[in-house]
Amino acid sequence: MLMCLISASLAVLIVELLLPAFNTFAGKSISFTYFSDPVLLAGLIIIALAVGILSGIYPAFFLSGFNPVKVLKGNLERGNKGKAFRKILVVVQFSLSIILIIGTLICFRQLNFLRNSQLGFNEDQILMIPAYSTPIPQWYPQFREQVLQDPHIVNVTALENVLGAQYQTGSFIPEGALDANMQQIPLLDVTHDFIETFDMEMLAGRSFSREFPTDITEGIIINQSTAARFGWEPDEAIGKRLRNQNDLLLSVVGVVKDFNYTSLIYPITPFVLEIPRRREGLGGRLRYVAVKISAGNFQDTLSFLQSKWEQLVPNRSFDYFFLDEELDKLYAAQEKMGNVFRVFTGLGILIAGLGLFALASFTTELRTREIGIRKVLGAKVTGIVIMISKKFAKLVFIANIIAWPAAYLIMRSWLLGFAHRVELGIGTFVMASLLAFVIAILSVSVQSIKAALAEPVEALRRQ
Repeated sequence: MLMCLISASLAVLIVELLLPAFNTFAGKSISFTYFSDPVLLAGLIIIALAVGILSGIYPAFFLSGFNPVKVLKGNLERGNKGKAFRKILVVVQFSLSIILIIGTLICFRQLNFLRNSQLGFNEDQILMIPAYSTPIPQWYPQFREQVLQDPHIVNVTALENVLGAQYQTGSFIPEGALDANMQQIPLLDVTHDFIETFDMEMLAGRSFSREFPTDITEGIIINQSTAARFGWEPDEAIGKRLRNQNDLLLSVVGVVKDFNYTSLIYPITPFVLEIPRRREGLGGRLRYVAVKISAGNFQDTLSFLQSKWEQLVPNRSFDYFFLDEELDKLYAAQEKMGNVFRVFTGLGILIAGLGLFALASFTTELRTREIGIRKVLGAKVTGIVIMISKKFAKLVFIANIIAWPAAYLIMRSWLLGFAHRVELGIGTFVMASLLAFVIAILSVSVQSIKAALAEPVEALRRQ
């Protein structure tokens, strides 16, 4: 109990020193007030005492059961009692470590999958310029015309929100259907060239075009999930009319292939694109300008954009960000969780390795004379090391048998929270098992080699 209380005190000191770094690492703002929070302080003391009692009660009863006469004569048989208990502890430690290793590997596989999956649009080389609080339609046409004179600028469009953000919803129903069947569908206001700027694929029809003035008053583009919601094939949907909550009849001019307009955590659902100038004056909902640039001299292109912006939009500073970097933030929580998972996996592996190292030390101590006799009879060092290591390899094998089903159920439950997810392939489990075996062998080998290299004479003298 004294050792546990000292350890708890050291733990509090280490936590205080590392907490700022951990908060930065995990994106949290955790703080502890030990002495002003009696519940926390009492909890720490109770945990330390409980661990001390649980750790000390077994050897206390074990030692008190010795026969004094046998102890004084040196006839005490050491290590036979409690073998099963020691093995159970090692198996439990390594089972938890293997679960953590598997969880970490799957977590990073899933995060890598989210980062590298095809979104249904091209987010690379897209510069987003916030333009809210400015009347975009008053300056946007001229700005677009002038910046397109730069050969490194491929296309320009304006839109209401960044792809991946929250969207407004609209109510839509096919012409002639009952109001009771109105569908709530996410809606994004855009301008011409939206489809071209983001390299989206049209399944049927066309994108918004300046050659068709009616696109501004009644044209909409739907995704294939919207067409499916109303029971239409993509080609069949072209020319269909939808009535919205304002009793406006809108005509479908194109069907775009489904794209991930939110995080890949969520499934793709129906979605509608429309030009907003028929509502709120001349497009008050537009808040961003998206500029697609080609690879080349980025600084010169940026300076050119800034000069045109300051010339045409003097009442707002020139700010920008890249769309792909903004989309990465959608998975910041998962990335932070993965980083924390990695730290605790390292701690779990360390604790399991220390436990196995201690048990290996104890076992080789008990078998010192046996090892000496084997060496006298001609046993090789490698043979002795393998003999000792095999025993612990069996424990790690049992730990794997326990850990695999538990890790599968835990990680399967976690992955169900993602609409798009990796498969729980056996490769991850095998890799975790191999890593656990390597850690176990390294933990045991130090003591095994030390015992195998000891002089047989010294070993045989020991009682």
